[in-house]
Order: sequence, then C-alpha cells, then structure tokens
Amino acid sequence: MRRSWWLAVLLGGSGLASALPVQGPLAGTRAQPWGTAPLAFVQDPVPLPLSPGGIALAEAYAGVRRQLAAAKTDQGRFDAALRALEKWDGDVRRQGYTSLFRDERAAAWALAAAGLTNAAQTLARRCVEDHELTVLDDLYKYAYWALKDPQFNGYFKKETQARIRAEAEACGTFELRMTSSLGVTYPADEYNLTDDDASAEVHAAVTFTLPVLPEQTPAPWGAAPVDYGFYRTAFGEGCARSVAFDLSDLQLIRFERPELMALTKQGARLDWDLTIDTGEPTEHVEAECADGSHGTSWMSFWAGLFAFFHKDEQSAGPLAGEHRFTLSTWQPGENGAFLQAKYRRSGAYPSAAIGHAEEDTTFSVVHTPRPLPSASGS
Repeated sequence: MRRSWWLAVLLGGSGLASALPVQGPLAGTRAQPWGTAPLAFVQDPVPLPLSPGGIALAEAYAGVRRQLAAAKTDQGRFDAALRALEKWDGDVRRQGYTSLFRDERAAAWALAAAGLTNAAQTLARRCVEDHELTVLDDLYKYAYWALKDPQFNGYFKKETQARIRAEAEACGTFELRMTSSLGVTYPADEYNLTDDDASAEVHAAVTFTLPVLPEQTPAPWGAAPVDYGFYRTAFGEGCARSVAFDLSDLQLIRFERPELMALTKQGARLDWDLTIDTGEPTEHVEAECADGSHGTSWMSFWAGLFAFFHKDEQSAGPLAGEHRFTLSTWQPGENGAFLQAKYRRSGAYPSAAIGHAEEDTTFSVVHTPRPLPSASGS
C-alpha cells in the first residue's frame, strides 16, 4: 500500500515524522525521508485516501511519539509511554495499516527501547546505591523485556542486553546468613560425674543472585564459610580439646523467585519458602588430657539437634529428604537484614529423663548488591 497525500500532510507536513534512524525488523528504505518537502516524495499523483480510522491513527502517533521521547530520559514516564505505544500499535495492526505505518512503528519501538534502557539503568542505580528494594520487581521486568520480549527483538545491541541483565542481577544479589546456637544439658550420671553439657554454635553465609530468566536456577551454597565453636565435657576434667567441623554440605536448595520479588513490594505479605539441605556435617573432636590419655570422637551433634528442633519444617514432595528443611516463617529484618526467620525453641532431648535442649537460630536475608558494571554498549 502506498502512502497517501493525507498521511504525508499529517506526518511529514506537521514535522512529526521519525527523527530517529530506522532500526530493527520493521526498518525499510525509501527514496526520501519524511519531513523533507513532504509532498515531493509522492510518486503517484492519484491520492490513496485514508479511512477516518487511519487519519486518527496518524494523528495519535504524534502524541505517542511525544510521550516516548520524554520517557527516553525520564524513567517515571516510561510505563505510561509504553502502554500508549502498545495501544496505538495494536490499533494499527487491527485496522490493517502495518505496511503504511511501517516506519513510524519502527521509530516508535526504537524510542521505546531507548526509554527502557534508561529506565533500567535508573532503577539499577537506585537499588544498588540506595538499597531501594521496592524497584527490584520493575527492574527485573525491564531486563526480561530487553532479553525476551518479541516486540523489542532487533532493537537492542547484544552488549546493551548483557549490560541491562548484569545491572539487574547486580541489584538482585543477597546474602543468606545463618547463626545457630544449639545446646544440651544433661544431669549427672551414675558415675557421679559433673553435668555433661554440650553446645555448638555455627555461623554460615552464602551469596546468591536472583536470575533474570526464570529458567535459571540459583547456585547451591557449596562450601559455606563456617565459624564453629563446640564444648563438651565428655572427656572429663583437665583435657584440652580441638574441634574440626565440616559444614561443606550445607546448601540452599530452592526458593521461589516470584515470591521473593513480591516481598520487595511495600506492604507485601511475608510468604516465602526457602529450602535448605544441611547434609550431615560432623564434628571431629580430639582431646589431650593431663594424665596423658587421649580421646577422639566423631559426632553429628549440631545436625542431630537441628533436625530434632525442625522436624515440623522437614521438606515434603519433590524436595523431600532426610536433611532438607523448608523455612516459611519470615518477618521484616532487623540490623540491616531484609528478611529474618528466628527460631527460639527448647525441649526434652531425647527424653525428659536424659536431657534438656535449647535452640537459638536466625536466618537472615541481607541485600548485598554488587557494583554496577561500567557502560560499554548502546
């Protein structure tokens, strides 16, 4: 379909033609650009009249383009401008004017891509520099559009897509920290020894990043850095003890990214399931006593007590496992934490006649964004 003189007057004559070079899958070539001698390019002197709907679309394009141009440098205007473009573009396609408005559509989507890039960069700075987690959901939405939305296909350089993704994931980086103090008090036994008490305190931390693409899975904890303290009187008085503790099996198994995203919104409910696998870490205790005796012990003291206190959180379904636990009781964090799950529990262990156990465990999710990547593409 050839452009009519109506469209030339409405677009070229009013100076509303595309100022941007045409890019992307809608790009085409023409003998003369819009906006220069608007009637000179009409090759056929017989006009091809537009319907009233087509004329309305040409007029509406002017407003859409103004909104997109403003959103190119103003993140706060981007969503409204994009909605206006999607409505206008949908009307163009429904009324069968895709060929006639080919270049205008291409220029509009190129402007939208520029606006999306600016919006993503603005939100990333606010998230990384000011810890504004309320922008995380929108930032990831923009990054996903830049990577996967077919409407934007062809309007981003690969370098720009990679930078937007890296900026989003720099913002969406957190650290899961665990501090767990478990202890048991035993009564004096039949040999009339002093109370045989045992306690363990474990500190572990792992960094994880929310993936932009849902098909990605978070990396496991791997070997979590551990600071471990243990004391047990089983070897009697006058014995010096050294403890080696292996917690390298502790893993972050799975969490739901959409649920965590929702928690970043103000006023959101704190519903989030995080599954961990403690493995079966062991304590290797060596004792050298004043009388020259030597003792060695291997035990799973912390793992056993943690499983005892968290039997109600043991995972079910496809994530079920002997050492897997799903944590769902979260609350707003304190002391810089975004979320926290606290467990203060006590009970007879393993029975009232044998001992009394106590737990003080806190899981904290702390926002620890990475530095933003330097700009290298456009």
